[in-house]
Order: sequence, then structure tokens, then C-alpha cells
Amino acid sequence: MLAPQSNASRTTGLPKGAILTHGSLPNNAKDIVRDWGFTDADVNLHALPFYHVHGLYYSLHCSLFSHSTIIAVRSVRNLAYPGEFLPTLPKVSN
Repeated sequence: MLAPQSNASRTTGLPKGAILTHGSLPNNAKDIVRDWGFTDADVNLHALPFYHVHGLYYSLHCSLFSHSTIIAVRSVRNLAYPGEFLPTLPKVSN
């Protein structure tokens, strides 16, 4: 059974469809959590949309699999003004 189809980056030419299986999604997340050392103590400040490959597969999936906290920023533009944006974030402590 196939999972969502992602489009590969256009940096090397025309977009190419990358077809993934349902099993590859959790396996990919588990590998990244292990290799990058994600833990439940991590807090992920995430600004990419979830339709972006990095937003979905790395940020969301890795946070779910590592049981870490994810704070989704509505817009990348918010990060341009950290003095206004950062005080609005919830305080996270372990």
C-alpha cells in the first residue's frame, strides 16, 4: 500500500515523484530520531508548513516518535521579529 507521494526538489532538474510506502514513514522517523538524538526533553520550534517535506517528515513525525514538544509557528515571517514573537511562546520546562 502506498503512502503520500512527495515531489523531490527541483534543484537537480524537473520535479520527480517520490512514492513512499506506509512502512517507510515510521521507519524514516525512527531512524532520524535515533541519528539526530531527539528525546522527549526536546522542544521543536517549527516554522515550515506541514505540506513541506521537512515540515511533515522531519519536524512533525520526529516530534511524535520522540514524544517531544512541537511549537508550530504560523508564519516564517514571525521569526523575522524575534523580539515581538518570542515572548508569545509558552514557557516549557521539564
